[in-house]
Amino acid sequence: MEKKYVVKDFEAQTYYCGESYGWSKEAYLADYFDTIENAERFIDQENGKFQIELVYVV
Repeated sequence: MEKKYVVKDFEAQTYYCGESYGWSKEAYLADYFDTIENAERFIDQENGKFQIELVYVV
């Protein structure tokens, strides 16, 4: 089992899905970040309120 992190826009309730797809309501499309620090670096570059969610990939 592997820990990954996803970023969700707190206000729009959408997940970040990578450069090609932008933001999507579909959690299964979410772009995974390997570390929480990488997810934090990403949201530092964005405007808005975000939450980081931990997911386990089996």
